[in-house]
Amino acid sequence: MGTSGNKSHFAIAATLRQIGVLLELKKENPYRARAYTNGARALEGLTENLTTLLAEGRLTTVSGIGAALAAQIEEIARTGTSPLLEKLEADLPKGVAELASVAGLGLKAIRTLESELGITSVAKLREACEAGRVRKLPGFGAKTERKLLEKLAARDAPAVGHVELLSTALDLAEAILTFLRASADITRAEIAGNVRRAHETVSSLDVVVATT
Repeated sequence: MGTSGNKSHFAIAATLRQIGVLLELKKENPYRARAYTNGARALEGLTENLTTLLAEGRLTTVSGIGAALAAQIEEIARTGTSPLLEKLEADLPKGVAELASVAGLGLKAIRTLESELGITSVAKLREACEAGRVRKLPGFGAKTERKLLEKLAARDAPAVGHVELLSTALDLAEAILTFLRASADITRAEIAGNVRRAHETVSSLDVVVATT
């Protein structure tokens, strides 16, 4: 299981998942959003090297990856960026994917939070709720603010210790994989857990290792 360019197939899968989430938030064609999510899942389950599949033009032979999605994956692998993701991020409020991870927050509410209070992260949302500023917004109120605080508390309950953004966690995980794969005793090492599932924030890195 190798990398293509500077991005591993897991990092590319995380990008596809982000695109799927943002398309869903924009209320785009649900089939299109689902295609990116399915494509991410297909990449995560690859049993062949992505670089080889791309070089031989065989990526569309992987179940769940059609021609259009294969072209997107090839572009991300080649350039390290996704123009579609960048466009979606430009069209939507900053931090929308992170805020959408809070149960009950839709795009309309996120737009209001961003435009009225400059809230672009879960940390800023918590701070505003604790200060009683969210209840003053149209469509919110004290009850909604209280429920948001409860959801934020529940959301953070499983987390232990330091929390990192997915992008940082992916860099750390790749460094760990490179180190492990250099050992002659290890036949395979892959990212697992919340990093593999592309959670916006993670508190631990899980790696599965096969060894003789």
